[in-house]
Amino acid sequence: MPLAGLIVSAAIARTAPDIVVVSVSGASDGVARTGLGPESFVVQQLGHAPGSAPLHLPVAQVVEGPGGVYTLTLAYGSDVTGSIPIAEILSIAVSGTTETGWADDRGQTLAVAAG
Repeated sequence: MPLAGLIVSAAIARTAPDIVVVSVSGASDGVARTGLGPESFVVQQLGHAPGSAPLHLPVAQVVEGPGGVYTLTLAYGSDVTGSIPIAEILSIAVSGTTETGWADDRGQTLAVAAG
């Protein structure tokens, strides 16, 4: 069975840069993908320093609502200085789980903290 795609879009709140809002739906059916938890999201900060590798930002909390829309709270490690600088770019990858019934679904997007 081929992998199913997800339509993923995201926004970073300028006033709360540790919050990312992500919308997830199926590419083939448009149905909102519900029931996803922190393990379904991989967030990386891109371009945080010239020539640097992407920096993994753990997801501390996921709140769902309305269906298919998730508010992610990022947990910054000691190597991140408290917030995402304005105009920073995040890469967000999403994958389903067996528990949600969307185990074969994958998708990704970029989000920019606009200044």
